[in-house]
Amino acid sequence: RRIFDRCLQIGSPGFPISRLIHHFIDFHDLGKTWENLGEYNYAASVYISYLQDQGESALIYNQLALCNMQLEDYDAALSALQSGLALEDTSLRQTLSFNQIVAYEKKGDFKQAAQLMSQYVKDYPDDTTAVREYEFLRSR
Repeated sequence: RRIFDRCLQIGSPGFPISRLIHHFIDFHDLGKTWENLGEYNYAASVYISYLQDQGESALIYNQLALCNMQLEDYDAALSALQSGLALEDTSLRQTLSFNQIVAYEKKGDFKQAAQLMSQYVKDYPDDTTAVREYEFLRSR
């Protein structure tokens, strides 16, 4: 709540990212604040700034991908997810993998989504939601 209030105090989506950097350390919370406001373009720019200034992060790539999916830019979402997966951060591998499948599905590439889901359910057999989704994808 404190970060949300601070965002509203210091500016609007037109407020320069460089000024925001001086006010915030946690880009994830800052980006999530803009996401909660429905400002996905601005949230994405926060995440991109983080990646440029601080280096790669699977968590930030995932959030960037989620913003891009909200903006229906599925190619950009897939690019971010693939960058996150390339980091081999095992703590987020399942999340990144699932979101990659969702992006392919939203893009309309059901064949690729089904192929990835086939591997996903082998890797994560306890994910019952994914098992049901896999059945749906196989029927497409």
